[in-house]
This record gives sequence, C-alpha cells and structure tokens, in this order.
Amino acid sequence: HVSCITVDVANDLLVRSLVERRERLRQMKNLLDRRVIVSENNLARIAAEKEYERSFVARTISIIFHPFGLLLDFPALYSRYVVVTAKIRGLAQKKYKATNVFVTFETEKAQRTG
Repeated sequence: HVSCITVDVANDLLVRSLVERRERLRQMKNLLDRRVIVSENNLARIAAEKEYERSFVARTISIIFHPFGLLLDFPALYSRYVVVTAKIRGLAQKKYKATNVFVTFETEKAQRTG
C-alpha cells in the first residue's frame, strides 16, 4: 500500500522569489512597531509616508545605495516587496515540469511488491 507520493517540480525561481518576499516582509515588520497592523494597504500607506518624509541625506542614500541593495529603508523594502510579489504572480501561472516522483510505502513488503 502506498502511504505518500511526492512530486518534485522544477520551480526553483518561484521558490526563491517566495523566500525573498517573505524576507522583505520580515525586514519591514522589524522596522515597525509591533502594534501596527500588517496589511497590503497599510504597508503601502506607511511606505508612502516614510518616502515623503525622507530627509535630503536619506534621499541621497536612496539614490546612491539602494540600487545595490544597501542601506534599504522602509520605502525601498516595500518597493522590492511589490516587485517580487508581481513576479510571483507571473511565475505562479507558469506550468512546471515534474523532475522526480517519490513514493513512500507503508511497509517494506509493500515496497518490494509495489
């Protein structure tokens, strides 16, 4: 008797994008007060407010360092979060080839006869 079947698909780019999105969200949460409600609209509003309030030095830092992924502030993190979210939506619509199939049997006897 078969206990479990696992299908491995070639979706590495999708998985890496999901990990990046989670990391960006974690980084944004770390910059916020724990009491802030984390929703798409709230994150967008906070990013817009913080970008509007950037000082001259912060704007200069954003121009020089952000393209290299350095010294990212909340608006820069949110911008990357939005881009990777759109990428994920596109990748999720793609069909991926199965690369491996793993079958787990309940007993060794079932494995030998299966």
